[in-house]
Amino acid sequence: RHEANTRLDEVEHDFLAVLARLIGKELQGAQEQRTAQFGELARATDRWDADASQRAVERAHVAFDEAPVGSVITGRDRRIQRVNRAMCTMVGRSPHELVGRIYLELLHPDDRGKSTVAMAALLGGADGPHRAERRMVHSSGRILETRVAVSAIHDADGQVEQLFAQIEDRTEINRRTRESDVAQSEILARLAAAGEFRDDDTGQHTRRVGALSAAIGARLGLPAEEVELLRVASPLHDIGKIAIPDAVLGKAGPLTRDEFELMKGHTTVGGQMLAGSSFAVLETAAEIALTHHERWDGTGYPAGVAGEEIPMSGRIVAVADVFDALTHARPYKPAWSTSAALQEMAGQGGRHFDPAVLQAFLELQTSTKGTT
Repeated sequence: RHEANTRLDEVEHDFLAVLARLIGKELQGAQEQRTAQFGELARATDRWDADASQRAVERAHVAFDEAPVGSVITGRDRRIQRVNRAMCTMVGRSPHELVGRIYLELLHPDDRGKSTVAMAALLGGADGPHRAERRMVHSSGRILETRVAVSAIHDADGQVEQLFAQIEDRTEINRRTRESDVAQSEILARLAAAGEFRDDDTGQHTRRVGALSAAIGARLGLPAEEVELLRVASPLHDIGKIAIPDAVLGKAGPLTRDEFELMKGHTTVGGQMLAGSSFAVLETAAEIALTHHERWDGTGYPAGVAGEEIPMSGRIVAVADVFDALTHARPYKPAWSTSAALQEMAGQGGRHFDPAVLQAFLELQTSTKGTT
């Protein structure tokens, strides 16, 4: 390294010296003299460029080898030409075992087809990088969950010469995320059950509403992420009942006007309890708690909004909540039969319920009945 630095200093000295001499010359002079001088500058510049290029290549090699994520370079035949230490550690194999091997062999068999298509597209000139979640197989047989980004490396003529893949091992991160999600769901389920406990001794109402709301959302074609939000958030729809007095919540007979006003307050209390969170599930839960008693025709509560002004989540849970309430016993009424409940609800499209949501629910009930 000392010798390399010395050569670099000498090149720099030559370069600057020649440049200084050229600047100091008068512009008028023999053409041969100027040509010789520029030739001397060009030779010094070539030595400078060659040395700088070599240093850049060395830095690139170090960056590749020491990168904290797995790095792989393949040829057009998808055979591995170079791997770094992180990649070897990740899959439990040495460079000798990996170089020359087809990259796709490192992937889980079920993920190879998708990667084959993606790599073929890059080799054919498609824009990159291609990013995807892929499973890899450790030498022990353990499955790794990874995030992969693959880019094309072009030659001097602009043709794709190699592929460069960067692989991040997400196995542990994903495991912790799943555990966190399960814990969060469990906490929310217990919170929902606590809000329902004085009104439903078993606390099963909240779970049934969650499952039915998700099923309706799926029937409507909502994205999977929104369906999952419905499943987790909708059980909190009645969390505001924590603030309702036992005498009102458990009353066997009809509520008085004042008692009904108290009961309606569970929507705003629930919305306030859940509002202001940065978590999507709690944001959705707050929206549902506040709006699941609104009606399509605007005669609901607490705000009396109508139609599509009611969030979709509130419109869906309105249907699920009413169906479950009708078909299960409450202190003030016996359980209705499923057929009686469906008949009652079928006439409420455009009045109590969003017609599209109600239709999806009725279709769901028909398809469920047909499979039992």
